[in-house]
Formats: sequence, structure tokens, C-alpha cells
Amino acid sequence: MKLNPWVNHDRLDDEVMVINLESGAYFAFDGAAADAWTLLAAGHAAGSVGEQLTGRYEVDIATVTGDVERFAAELERDGLLVADPTPTPTPAAAVTNGHQSGPALDALPVRLPYVTPTIDKYDDLQDLLLLDPIHEVDEGGWPVGRQD
Repeated sequence: MKLNPWVNHDRLDDEVMVINLESGAYFAFDGAAADAWTLLAAGHAAGSVGEQLTGRYEVDIATVTGDVERFAAELERDGLLVADPTPTPTPAAAVTNGHQSGPALDALPVRLPYVTPTIDKYDDLQDLLLLDPIHEVDEGGWPVGRQD
């Protein structure tokens, strides 16, 4: 999986805000969901994400890997991630020439309580987010909605 080019995201401490500019929906992830998103959006495979989450949260590898696979499938259904035909690196192959590809989670002195990653989706501002005031304006210069 890889990040959909229509998606913008930003991490603020333990929360991630994601906007799908194509659909106008926005999403909020926190805790394990924010960590899983950060790694999946960087191209890590679900197994690699699961391994990193087990080092950070109180959860076993089988549970977290299954949860991450379901989470990734939901992210794909919502258009945030898309299929990537190129192979994703395994944890051992993620380091090349001394540099790690993509982000890794910081080690913590204690493992955090685990909450299954979920998607909080909001579409209340969808019409507003779909406006493009630079390219889609009426004769008076006011934004207009996309004509599909």
C-alpha cells in the first residue's frame, strides 16, 4: 500500500489529521491508529507495522497484525491508501546503506495500553473542502463546487 496522491496528512504529537482532497472527507487518528497510519502511509507492510506496535503497546503480534491488516483495508476503502505494485521492504530490508526507509516509532521506557486502531471519519465540511478557490471560480471570482 502507498499514500493516495490526493491525501494530505499531518501528525501533531499523538494525533494524525488526514484530508482526502478528492472526497472532501477528513479523518482523525490517535494512539495506535496514529502510529499505524504513520507507518502504513510511509509504505511499511502490515507485518512490519505490527512488529513495531508490539514494541510500543501492550499487545501480542497476532492481535496487532490482524488489527493493522483490517485497519489498512479500511484505509484503502476510504481512498486514503492505494495498492502499490512495488514490493514493500521487510523490517530487515528497511535499512539500506545505513538509512532506514520511512519513519520508525520511538522506543518508550514503558509499553502503552493498546486500543485497536479505528478510523474517525468526518464529512461535515465535505462541500467546503471540495471547493477550489484558485481554479474553480465563477465570473465574479467566488468559489464553485467541482462539476463531475
